[in-house]
Amino acid sequence: MEFIFQNWYLIVISLAIGIVIGYKVYQFKKLPKDVKIDNVIKFLVWAVGRAEEKYGSGTGKYKLQEVYAMFIQYMPDLALTIPFETFSDWVDKALKEFNKIMLNDKIKNIINPDMVIKLPEEEITDTTDNTTNT
Repeated sequence: MEFIFQNWYLIVISLAIGIVIGYKVYQFKKLPKDVKIDNVIKFLVWAVGRAEEKYGSGTGKYKLQEVYAMFIQYMPDLALTIPFETFSDWVDKALKEFNKIMLNDKIKNIINPDMVIKLPEEEITDTTDNTTNT
């Protein structure tokens, strides 16, 4: 009983953190399936960028393993429920999105321009308008 009185603030903080985490999980669970997938792909875009920064070009299998390790670390429940083929498809979508982001000149100046990943099967076309009116 003395422990509770001496550490009451730690108990309150722990409960508050648990409630916030529980509420965030509840919010995510009630989202529609397509919104959840979009959120996962946004995470995978970040993970692909980190893997590309770490390994560079020509190391696709290592990057895929790195992205999968991050996915398991940050989303372990989801990693257990989806097949690897689905995950691989999501990574392909994230890779295309990452390349589109890297086509933006302002972002390319901030991030290493060598990080644009060359896709063998199809080209990514620039959909942004980089012309300026003078």
